[in-house]
Parts: sequence; structure tokens; C-alpha cells
Amino acid sequence: MVRGRALAWAVALAAGCSLLLTGIARAQDEVSAYCATVYKAAASAVANRAAGHDAAQLRAALPAREALTGDDVDTQIARVLHEILDDVYGGDPLDQSAYAVYRTEVCVREEARLPVPASFSSVRDRIEACGRLPGEARIDCAVATASRED
Repeated sequence: MVRGRALAWAVALAAGCSLLLTGIARAQDEVSAYCATVYKAAASAVANRAAGHDAAQLRAALPAREALTGDDVDTQIARVLHEILDDVYGGDPLDQSAYAVYRTEVCVREEARLPVPASFSSVRDRIEACGRLPGEARIDCAVATASRED
């Protein structure tokens, strides 16, 4: 049940999102399928907020947070989808590329067992600032922010 709902939500959220994964984790040779899903979900959540979609409506498609026990990949995806909604709807609007790159870099670093910020709230101001930078500087800033330790 968790898998079906979480994956359906991720696919629905990513529908219409044509952002490329180019440059996301330049220090990595490849981005795992899991982290690619995180990227798509993060980018789509920002786009959905910008389009006026309500967080409660998106969250209703997910399993309840309390039901997410275990460490299987489907449960991890559902947990991260809840976190993405918390991040995206928890303050001022975020820049799509800066936030999606940040979340993906955090994912890549977690998979490699490298340090990441303790919470998004601890770096939200920095990601908002990254989003105001031009082009490649925005990406570099988001990657650097994901590398910070709190």
C-alpha cells in the first residue's frame, strides 16, 4: 500500500516536470534512481506550489506519516515526500532549481554517508539566497549548502 501510493504521488507530482538532472551532483558519476526521484519530487513540489496547489491536497495522496515504519525504499520515499512538502510549504516560496539540487545533493551525500545539514530549516535562508543567484552560481550554492554541517 505504501509503495503504490507513494510512487503514484511521486509520478503524479513529477508529471509535466521537464527539468534535466544535468549538473546536479557533478562530483558524482551518476545519480541513483532514488535520488533522481527525490529531484523530480522536489522540483515538482515547488512547481505545484507556484501553480497554487494546496499542500493538504498533495499530502492526502501520501500514507500517513505515523504509518511509515521500516526502512525499505518505498517507506523512505514516502518519508522524504512528506519532508519535501514540509520544506516547500513551510515558508516563502523557494526557487525550483536551487531547492531540487539541494535535496538531491543531500540524498547523494546521505547515500555516501557524508555529512549533511541537520535540517532544512537550518539552511532555508541560504537556499532562498541561492535561488536569487544567476544560473550556475545558483547550482553551486545549493550543492555547497548541502555540504554544510550544523
